[in-house]
Amino acid sequence: MKSTLKKLLILAETAALCAALLTGCGSFSASDLVKNNLDLIYLDQYTDEYLKKVDLTKEEAHQQYEQGIQTEVQAFAGYFNIDLDLCDSSISDEIADLYHQLYPHSKYEVGDTSTSGETYLVSLTVYPMDVIDQAMAHSTEFGAAWQERINNGEFDDATEEQYEEAWAGAIIDLVSVQLDSIGYLDPQTISVQVTKDEDGVYGIDSSDFQRIDMLMIDYSAT
Repeated sequence: MKSTLKKLLILAETAALCAALLTGCGSFSASDLVKNNLDLIYLDQYTDEYLKKVDLTKEEAHQQYEQGIQTEVQAFAGYFNIDLDLCDSSISDEIADLYHQLYPHSKYEVGDTSTSGETYLVSLTVYPMDVIDQAMAHSTEFGAAWQERINNGEFDDATEEQYEEAWAGAIIDLVSVQLDSIGYLDPQTISVQVTKDEDGVYGIDSSDFQRIDMLMIDYSAT
């Protein structure tokens, strides 16, 4: 149901967001950079010291977190074939609320740091959340129930917008009921590159952030 390419294109925006959360020039800890960036994006957590380093207010930091949530809203809609342009804004709000409940369960561990020239390599272990996998495990029953609604004439007089909102609502319900039993797939350890830009400022490599985000919530179920 999901196009990996579409997910990656959506993630380009969030990767740019994460890459913008830098520590600035001078001495710093690459492992702290990775952890602090991920804490902001996924947990909406940040210290006063970190905010000072990246020159953000608490309000601006929270806005970055919310921007990441909106990226996931688009990814969710793409995965489940929901046309948000046909839906009332309340549908996007419901999906965002789902991720507000899901993101606090993000689990990752920052490990050792090594160097390769001017590039820092930070070991990161991600524990992929299985909520989408759990939902898709019920796809057969879900599909049968949806088809029964169609066969019973529930949508015979529905507009395209009404049908799309009903579909979106059913999908949101399917995933939401899994929130009480969130589990994790096998941990995945990757090497995250922290690189210096032309201004001498370090940040997480954007392609590596895409890898991180693809791992944090598993979308591989079909």
